[in-house]
Amino acid sequence: MFGDRQIDSITSDDVLSFLTNLSTGSKPATKRHRYSSLKAFFNFLKNSADSNIQNPCDTTMLKKMFRERPPQQWKIVEKDLVDEIIFRTMKPRNRIMLELMARGGMRVGEVLKIRPMDIQDRKLTLAGPKSGKESECQSALKIDPLSASNIDPPFCIEVFSRSPS
Repeated sequence: MFGDRQIDSITSDDVLSFLTNLSTGSKPATKRHRYSSLKAFFNFLKNSADSNIQNPCDTTMLKKMFRERPPQQWKIVEKDLVDEIIFRTMKPRNRIMLELMARGGMRVGEVLKIRPMDIQDRKLTLAGPKSGKESECQSALKIDPLSASNIDPPFCIEVFSRSPS
């Protein structure tokens, strides 16, 4: 499209039409990424080849069209609602999982990786946590491995990175 033109002759309208043709049917994030890449390319040319080149992507119109959207805020669930969900859960396995996530601050993946051998007395040991910490003790809940009805806070979760044996 711009093969026979000089770099400094490219205008913001040319960039807009190029991005519109290139990104038809794409998601907004893809459009922003392509704009960002093109802007970075012109900045590279300006910084390395010729400092007199104007970046056609630096116009207010293009910046507004391709600006980053503010992140969407998570809706915080009230503690009473979490308690009600846990209370109404009938299967002991699912109840323990919800208790560990809600009260122990565990991630879904960490809960799903728990094996019976990870529970010793009233201590739960996590192998390879996402936090990457060597060991960590956090407030959680007491677990009787045989019954979910004996759940009452707090107890200690020992977190460590288990080396493969």
